Amino acid sequence: MLKSMRSSAKSAPMKIFLVMLAIGFAMWGIDDVFRNVGSNDAAIKAGDYEISALEAAQDFDRTRRAYLPGANNAEAIGQGLLGDVLNGLARRAVYAAEAERLGLTVTREMEKEYIASEPAFKDQNGQFNLLRFQDALNRAGLNEESYIEYIRQDLNSGQLLSAMLPGISYSDSLSERIGQWRLERRVIDYVTIKVDVKGAPVPSDAELDAWYADNKDIYKSPDLRAVTALVLSPEALLASVTVDDAEIRTAYDNQIDQYRDPEQRTIRQMIFADDAKAQDAASAIKGGENFNNVAENALGLSEDDTLLGALTRDDLTEELAEPSFNAGAGELIGPIKTALGSHLILVEEITPEQVVSFDDVSKDIEENLKREKAIDLVYQRVGALEDSLASGATFEETAKSTGAELVQINGLDRSGNDIDGQPIDGIAGDTKFRQSVWTAAIGEVGLVEETNADTFFVLRVDSEDASAERPLADVKDRVVADMRRENAMTTARDQAEGMVSDQDLAKSAKAAGLSVATSPAMRRDGVNFDHTAARLIATKAFGLDPNVLDYIETGEEVVVLRVTDVQAADAEALGEETERLKASLSANLATSIEGIIGNGLVDIHSLSINAGSVQALLVGQPN
Repeated sequence: MLKSMRSSAKSAPMKIFLVMLAIGFAMWGIDDVFRNVGSNDAAIKAGDYEISALEAAQDFDRTRRAYLPGANNAEAIGQGLLGDVLNGLARRAVYAAEAERLGLTVTREMEKEYIASEPAFKDQNGQFNLLRFQDALNRAGLNEESYIEYIRQDLNSGQLLSAMLPGISYSDSLSERIGQWRLERRVIDYVTIKVDVKGAPVPSDAELDAWYADNKDIYKSPDLRAVTALVLSPEALLASVTVDDAEIRTAYDNQIDQYRDPEQRTIRQMIFADDAKAQDAASAIKGGENFNNVAENALGLSEDDTLLGALTRDDLTEELAEPSFNAGAGELIGPIKTALGSHLILVEEITPEQVVSFDDVSKDIEENLKREKAIDLVYQRVGALEDSLASGATFEETAKSTGAELVQINGLDRSGNDIDGQPIDGIAGDTKFRQSVWTAAIGEVGLVEETNADTFFVLRVDSEDASAERPLADVKDRVVADMRRENAMTTARDQAEGMVSDQDLAKSAKAAGLSVATSPAMRRDGVNFDHTAARLIATKAFGLDPNVLDYIETGEEVVVLRVTDVQAADAEALGEETERLKASLSANLATSIEGIIGNGLVDIHSLSINAGSVQALLVGQPN
């Protein structure tokens, strides 16, 4: 979760959230302090420092809206977002507690410098822009006071770490050695020998017998259980539910928003702190000047800076949405006064609303309605299934009375496969079902259990067969296929060994009707080499001395190769890679040490996290 959030942080609001949330806490390992400690209003407590459940819930909501806007609170919690947010707040709490213990302070000047240095708040000239700052906070759902508090905590932790981690830096010489190793490239000459399974002879019965005698353990059957089950699932009940045309039409009408692409308008915007300058810019544009030229001259904004993109009415604040969506294409709007300043808006393009027709989606709606009804029917009938079995009815009788599917599997291994290792369709693919099969007592009817797919099952293990040798006749096709593949591989391998022995790749290849190819200069990971087994071949090539012949088996072919050229990294690339490696390795080293420090602060300040109190505010009491 945290990694995906970091990778999406491209806008100013996203960057603000990273300041608040994502600095370092993923390296901790404080799952052991998570517990439901009752109804205490403090969600997080470290020493005397507390973060209330309400504060934590507000942080969670802001983060959810920024990174998972399509998920509700329960769905976001299920994806791990609550744990991530609480981890970030826990980091803040222990560092705040330690800063308080040490008497550290953050001055107003430090806060100003921090804000002024944030790239998200700078204009194209690298200067702090108040409007960008206010706009970013507004879109992130923050006020200046709450953002300053987060900055203060970050500066406090920065003071602590700068004192604890002075001069952490990776070795220049070691970074350079690693860079040389990573950037080295090699060129190979190579010959490809195909593993021709189809061309391999079919073994005789005597050869089959001898092979099987030597390899019969490979073909043993796995431990298998025979099981009878009743499966009450939506799929089993679909045939018993119906949906009429009126229901389909009603569902379409009720869900029309999901079939509608709302009207969009491609909009450009300028925001002026000075109303008079906004009016001057509007007059210039109405007088014939280009919107983008005015934006560049008046505010130093590029075309990318002014473009808000294709927006729906809901994407804009109410005070901007109404005039923007009443204007025609090419029309200039404004100045419009808001808390952020005076806006000039240009509607560049209008994309009308699109609605998918009823006929185009009626079949899908019908299938969805049938499945929903079948799911409801599952939950209505699960009680009847339990009652029927409790009354002494057989599996067959219960299946008939409830509509459950009677499933009989004669041989199921622990992975859900049959005796030949092939997956068994249906309920056998469910992990919980397999676990129940292999933990149940033989001959006993189990309890009714639920899977994750609105499905209930009850099973009886009828018998168990231990792993055993199988007659050749039962596995003959597999044995023949394995023998032919092994013989084809042996033929290709022998040919490759002959080429290596001859030490003349070109001559040997010509004699075999094959050609010698030359690779591009490749790296250790096979980059630049267009081959399905590029990484495997590169690994072999980087283990060989120059001009030494050898071969590598890739599965479908055997490749005979020789390194013809070893290319060291050029000085400029090596210098850049060395600096990058040094920075990365130094950061990793500092992060590892920071993690140790953080864990120590967890113990020193008796960190506790009451996740239940936050979850109760977000979705109600946890189960």
